[in-house]
Amino acid sequence: MFSAPRRLAALVLGIAVVFAVGLTQLFLLRFEAGDVYPAYSSLRSDPLGTRVLFESLIRLAEHTARRNFHPPDQITLTPQTTLLVCGLSSNGAFLESEKVRALMDQVAVSGGRLVLTFSTRMLKRDAEPEDEEEGQDGNVSEAPEEPVEAPAVENDADSLDEWLGAASLGFDFMQARQKELEDTAFISDSRQESLPAAIPWRTNLFFDLEDEAWQVLYTWQDESVVVQRPWGRGTVAMTADSYLFSNEALRNHRFVDLLTWLVVPGNTVIFDEFHHGLVHRPGIASLARKYRFQGVFVALIVVVLLFMWRQAAVFVPPVRDERQSPGPALGRNTGRGLVDLTRRHIQTRELLTVCFDTWKLHGVQGKPEAMVSQVRVLVQQSSDNPKQNDPVKIYRQICELLKQGKRT
Repeated sequence: MFSAPRRLAALVLGIAVVFAVGLTQLFLLRFEAGDVYPAYSSLRSDPLGTRVLFESLIRLAEHTARRNFHPPDQITLTPQTTLLVCGLSSNGAFLESEKVRALMDQVAVSGGRLVLTFSTRMLKRDAEPEDEEEGQDGNVSEAPEEPVEAPAVENDADSLDEWLGAASLGFDFMQARQKELEDTAFISDSRQESLPAAIPWRTNLFFDLEDEAWQVLYTWQDESVVVQRPWGRGTVAMTADSYLFSNEALRNHRFVDLLTWLVVPGNTVIFDEFHHGLVHRPGIASLARKYRFQGVFVALIVVVLLFMWRQAAVFVPPVRDERQSPGPALGRNTGRGLVDLTRRHIQTRELLTVCFDTWKLHGVQGKPEAMVSQVRVLVQQSSDNPKQNDPVKIYRQICELLKQGKRT
């Protein structure tokens, strides 16, 4: 049986594991749905995304569609390219950027097609617009219009080249101020027989066209909502609503002919994600994959592991510092030191042989040859078979033999 503290620790650990697993599953569901990305992003798979259109184009051909995470001035357009920018705000901030001006110059020179779709708040039936004020009788009262001053005329010639966003393209944004809005836009160009006669409309935004180059394709309440115009060698198409490109529309209101007309069949469609705030910032890992430095990282990891192993396992004994070596051991004399040296350098079976050789050099003078021969025989027996002939016993026999020689 586990003690109470162990049971409590196991319970806390189990709760922590369950919480971590649940939190991980929640994040996985969020990323699978893609709702962490902005509306009308091609990375979203929920109703407000455009991922279905992106993957549908990919299934038609491998290189039919791709995403862009770079600024507009870094996009390369060709006559066989369509740049699709979905879910733009109607405040016109995107169009006023100087990077968009560089993009428009590239469209005019290199060709290609630019498709801009805008988005406002989603309208609800029987709901009042936020900017309307309703009186007691139920009528809508509009705020009085303030006089607008005419813009000052600049004499500077450089002002002709100034980029003004929507004004330079020849249109302006307008919003309807009616209480009840229709939810259908109708085709106005009778020459486009292959396109649907009516499409659903879910916004009160429309275009006020100021340039005759614009061609109106669909109108809502007699206002232009789907238009296009030539721009140098390329073309620019705009829709005041992004709903038709969404995943929800491709399920409930799928108008393939209209989408095909907008993106142009056979073109490579680039889904812009930069205006959603999704910027490609390559890190070390992506640069390593790009330049094929995986082997370098593997080699560095191996070197680090070998270094850690070298530090953990000592292959060579550490070198003692002579300055820190201890002095003479207390309680030991010179004879004991000699015995220790003898044990380290002379094996047991060779001890008598070494002693006999030393004795012959310094102590054999005056000894009978017969005695020397007997001592040699005893030493040889001990050296040949040290297990049966104990060197200590042989040494004692030799000592007795030498004592008898002295007595005689």
